Amino acid sequence: MSRATLMLIPLVLLSACGGGGASNTSSVPTTPTTPPGLAATSCGSYQGSLQGSTYAFLGIRYAAAPTGSRRWQAPQPVTCPTTVQQANTFGSKCPQLDTSTNAFVGDEDCLTLNVWAPTAAVGSNSARRPVFVFIHGGGNSLGSSSETLLAGVPTYRGDRLAAVANAVVVTVNYRIGPLGFLAHPLLDAETAQNSSGNYGILDLVAALRWVRDSIANFGGDPARVMVFGQSAGGQNTCMLLASPLAAGLFHEAAILSGGCPSRTRAQIDVATQSLSSKSGCANASNVLGCLRGKTAEELLRADPPVVQVSGSQTPWQPHVDRYVLRDAPIATFNAGGQNRVPVMVITTADETSRDISPSLTESQMLAIVNSQFGSLAPQVLAQYPLSQFGGSPWRTYTQITTDAKFVCPARVFSRALARTQQEPVFRALFAETIDSPNLSTFGAFHGAEILFVFDNLDIGGYQAPAAEQSLRNAIQAYFRDFATNKDPNSTSQITWTPYNATQDNYLTLEGGNVRMQAGLRTARCDFWEQVLPNL
Repeated sequence: MSRATLMLIPLVLLSACGGGGASNTSSVPTTPTTPPGLAATSCGSYQGSLQGSTYAFLGIRYAAAPTGSRRWQAPQPVTCPTTVQQANTFGSKCPQLDTSTNAFVGDEDCLTLNVWAPTAAVGSNSARRPVFVFIHGGGNSLGSSSETLLAGVPTYRGDRLAAVANAVVVTVNYRIGPLGFLAHPLLDAETAQNSSGNYGILDLVAALRWVRDSIANFGGDPARVMVFGQSAGGQNTCMLLASPLAAGLFHEAAILSGGCPSRTRAQIDVATQSLSSKSGCANASNVLGCLRGKTAEELLRADPPVVQVSGSQTPWQPHVDRYVLRDAPIATFNAGGQNRVPVMVITTADETSRDISPSLTESQMLAIVNSQFGSLAPQVLAQYPLSQFGGSPWRTYTQITTDAKFVCPARVFSRALARTQQEPVFRALFAETIDSPNLSTFGAFHGAEILFVFDNLDIGGYQAPAAEQSLRNAIQAYFRDFATNKDPNSTSQITWTPYNATQDNYLTLEGGNVRMQAGLRTARCDFWEQVLPNL
C-alpha cells in the first residue's frame, strides 16, 4: 500500500468504557491528527499531493461553473464540498481552439486554481508565507494554468518557485475569448451596474478574493499577495492595478511582457455583432438566448480568435465599462487613481522573434510594414534601417514590433505609475539568449523569462550553463524579496534601483552580467510616442 493511500485512511478513535461501575478502567481521550497535506478552508477541505518539497493542490474551484444562464454573468459562489477533495488533477482549460491542431479543447466549467505550498506551511500555525498569484498569457483567447512543455511538464509549475522563495504559489484559470469578454445591451440589462463584458477580469478578482479568504489555510499570508502575469496575463495584471474592484486584494504586482491597452465598448460591440452574425444569431428574436444556446465550440468556430505576438490582438479584450474599468488604465494611472502598490515591469529584448518567420524577405517585410502602419510606414522604416540589424529583415521587423508593442508602451505606463504614486516602480529588460540549439537563434524571446521564474531550464534534458543558472537564481531572488518585503533588494543581489523617468533606468537581466543601465531604446521610444501618442 502506498504512502499516499495510507494518508487518506480515516483515523478510527477507540475508547474503553466501563460497564455498570464494575471496572476501574478509565477512558483515555485521544486527539485526532490532521493527515499530512490536508488544508481545511471555510469552503471545503483539500488533500494535496507531494511535489518536491511542496504540497500541490490542483483544480480547486473558486467559483461556480459559468454555464447555462451563468454564461456571461459575473462569477458566482461555488457550492462548498462536504467531503475531502482529492486535489491532484488540474481543472479543465477554458474553451479555446488549439493553435497546433485547431481542435476544440476545454470546458466552460473551468474556474479553478492551483496552490503549491511548502510542506511545513500546510496545517501549520507558524509564520505565514508570502503569496504569488500568477496569471497565464495567451492573448486572452488561449492558454491555461495547466499549460505544459516537453514531456508534459507544467509550464507554470509552482513547486520550485514555492520552495526557493519559501512562499505559496497560486495559478489561475479565467474565462477567455468571447466567453470572457463579450458584451451586449441585453447583458447590461441583467446587471445592477448596467454593464457587461470583462468576465475574465471579474474571474481574477474572484480568485483574489478566494486567496484573501482561504490562503492562510495553506500557510500563505493574505496581507502579502503579489500578483504577476506574463503576456495577456501581464495585461490583465495591469487591469487589476486599474480596477477599483481589486483594491486591497494584492500588495505587489509584476507585469511581464504585457501592456496596458484596453478596448472601448464600441469596439467590443463590433466584435459581438460580428459573432452574432457569423453564428446565425443576429436576426434571432432573442439574440442573447440564441448565443447562450450555442455550444462553446460553435461560438469559437463561428469567428475564430487570432492571437499574434507581433500583430494585432484578437478583439476579445478588457474594455472600459465604467465598472470593472472606470477609464483606460493609462488615464487612471495619469490621474493617480490606480491601486497603489510596488510594481515590477519586465520586457524581453526580442519579444516577437518566434512569431516571425526567420525566412522573411525584405520585400515581404516592406509589405507588412506598409500594411500595418500605413502612412507612417516610411517613418518607421527610416527609424529601423536594415543596416542596424545586420541586413536581416527578420531581425529588423522583430525590433520594430518588440519596441512598438512591448518595450515602449512599458516606458509609458512605468512613467505614469512612477509619477503618481509613492510606491516604487522597478523596470527591467530580460536580455538572455538561451543556449539551447533550438532556441539560441531567437534571442530573448517572448516568454523566455518564464522559464527562469518557474525554474524550467532543465526541460527536455537541457543542461543550462552556469551563467543561466546564476541568472535563474537572481531572478527568483528578486521575486522572492519583492513578494516578501515589497523591495527586490533584500539580499546581496545587484541593486535594482527604483525607476526614475528622467534617468529611464532599468535592470538588464543577462546571464553573468546583471547590471543597471539608463536609456532603454530612448530614441526609438521617443519616436513611437510621437507618432502613436496612444501607445
